[in-house]
Amino acid sequence: MRFRVGIVGAGHISEFHLQGLQRLDCVEIVGLTDLDAELARSRSDQFGGLSVCSSLEDLLSQKPDVVHVLTPPASHAEIVLRCLESGCHVFAEKPLATTVADCDRIIEAAERSGKSVGVDHSLLLDPFTTKALVVVRSGKIGRVLNVECHRSQDWPPYVGGPLPPHYVDGGFPFRDIGIHSLYQIEAFLGEITDATWSFQKLGDDTNLAFDDWRATLKCNEGTAHVHLSWNGHPLQDVITVQGTEGTIRIDRFGMKVTTKKMSRLPEHPQRAANSLMEGLQTLVQVPVNLAKIVTKKIRRYHGLQAMVSDFYDALQHDRQPLATADDARRIGYWVEQVAADADRQKQRMVLDRQPRQLDAKTLVTGATGFIGGHLLDRLLQETDERIRVLCRRPTERLTSNPRLEIIIGDLGDPAAVNKAVAGVDRIYHVGGTVHGEPHDFYRGSVIGTKNIVDAALKHEVQQLIHISSLSVLHSAKFRKKDRITETWPLEPKAEARGHYTQTKLEAEKIVVDAAKQYKLPVVILRPAEVIGAGAPLLSPGVAKKVKNRLLILGDGTLSVPLVNVHDLVDAICIVCDKNVFDGSIYHIVDEQQLSQNELAAKYVAMTGDKLTITHVPRWFLSLAAIGIQCLCGVLKRPAPLSLYRLKSALSKRNFDCAKAHREIGWIPQRGLDQALQETLDALNIETADAEEESEHQVPCVC
Repeated sequence: MRFRVGIVGAGHISEFHLQGLQRLDCVEIVGLTDLDAELARSRSDQFGGLSVCSSLEDLLSQKPDVVHVLTPPASHAEIVLRCLESGCHVFAEKPLATTVADCDRIIEAAERSGKSVGVDHSLLLDPFTTKALVVVRSGKIGRVLNVECHRSQDWPPYVGGPLPPHYVDGGFPFRDIGIHSLYQIEAFLGEITDATWSFQKLGDDTNLAFDDWRATLKCNEGTAHVHLSWNGHPLQDVITVQGTEGTIRIDRFGMKVTTKKMSRLPEHPQRAANSLMEGLQTLVQVPVNLAKIVTKKIRRYHGLQAMVSDFYDALQHDRQPLATADDARRIGYWVEQVAADADRQKQRMVLDRQPRQLDAKTLVTGATGFIGGHLLDRLLQETDERIRVLCRRPTERLTSNPRLEIIIGDLGDPAAVNKAVAGVDRIYHVGGTVHGEPHDFYRGSVIGTKNIVDAALKHEVQQLIHISSLSVLHSAKFRKKDRITETWPLEPKAEARGHYTQTKLEAEKIVVDAAKQYKLPVVILRPAEVIGAGAPLLSPGVAKKVKNRLLILGDGTLSVPLVNVHDLVDAICIVCDKNVFDGSIYHIVDEQQLSQNELAAKYVAMTGDKLTITHVPRWFLSLAAIGIQCLCGVLKRPAPLSLYRLKSALSKRNFDCAKAHREIGWIPQRGLDQALQETLDALNIETADAEEESEHQVPCVC
């Protein structure tokens, strides 16, 4: 018997369905379709030029016997129903549908059409699960009493754009990953009969509503516990099966299945023997399974491809597939009990945090950061108007202020930015990324700025103040006598300067292009390193404190461009009253020149620390940079330090702020000494508060 097969959905998972199908002699792939035609063509080319269909109806016109439904879960039900109506068997990715009602519709349609529906519960045929099931069925661990599933997970980095489903729906993490735990639990303990659950937020991903999930399940033959985490590292996927006479531990990521069994040995020798046996099993299994992975005897998504094979074997022998629509409905019921609760809780959280009215005419991004926080304080002091803030995680200081309209969202999300910009006349775009992974910089600084610019154009914002950086300039070209004005060349090798420079430069170019092409009313400020209350007293550009030493890169004579945060806020506020919103750029740097040595001396004097100042010679730094570059070249990884980056960091610089003085009337009023003192005072207050909090903690008596 030979089956004509159609594929709906050309995303990531389709690759492994197609690999599984290519191993079967009984199938002929007659077509592939996806809403993204380019993606469909790319997948077709990958597998030897499959026929690409323009739509589902076009695919069904090819008269397939079986259709694989590999689209996003929300679309599964309607596609499956249409395929059944057309007389096709269906093999669907999990979940079969997102509601029990849709599962019922599919079951009824399958019965009417006499066609089979299989579901990809892939881990049922994962080699590690199947090995454990063989042990259980052999009776070696007695009767199974309890199953515990521990799974830690990561999502692909969010680089901006429409929010992915795991950020949109509160329950998506459990729908996506929890389902695997539930159907495996049923394989060991029979059908689930009851469940209790909880979920909470423990991690730092501000876009993810809940990242720690727990469920306790009652089954026909025992109990089970599920713990899913998006915080624990290294990632793990461990299932412990407890029986009356032994225990099985499935460590999928550890590539092993180990057992401990009862014996007639005394208690402590029995424990030692089991530990030794577990170690021996690990010693044998891990290299063997690694070899199987290398030789592709264990393949990526091995269980999925085995499920595909099982489905076609079931069709050939007129039997039920391993995971049926009824199984999917039963598992889906419990998944939805948990996930729907999370959906509701997230929705309540969103509603509770949304402002009751949106009538502010000013928007501030980056208000939870150092510069943005000082700017917001000034705006609140100098005006009685309401102010809108876009941030991912609002502080209590923000939420407790009735004059603030807080839009909770990510700069990378165009929908959140559009909501924040709608109705305002002025935007202070201070937000961006200073620390993090490469995707964090790109999302926060580049995509975030693009979203701000697009929304500002759409809503005809009257003023956009964009905070850039002096790092966008070609600093390796600086010479001691140069006066570096706003016309100085931009950095030609930004990728060699690090993610901050690279993304700040790209963001500035987006703003400048919008001013030129679309007449966006914008002004750009390039501040020096900003200091003041809330900033570190000692920055890496000055020195690095290592125990009782201050390490200074070079001879310490290099001047460090600085500006008091209050003076920067002055410039931001002053510029709003000037007729310079035509893409003009201004350097904002204090005229006082302080070298690394002078700043280090001030640090020692202000803190009272007994520190030895040590200079790291440039020749040593150059050798280190060469060594790091060579090592990273061998490892094929980006080098955190290069000769070019070192040259850029240690080049002499003398920034000219005459344009800012002349055109907007900005002159620093408070200066660097005041900023350094305020920084120290703020740090002392933080230390005192921490000590006071520690004194009031109740000691734990054990």
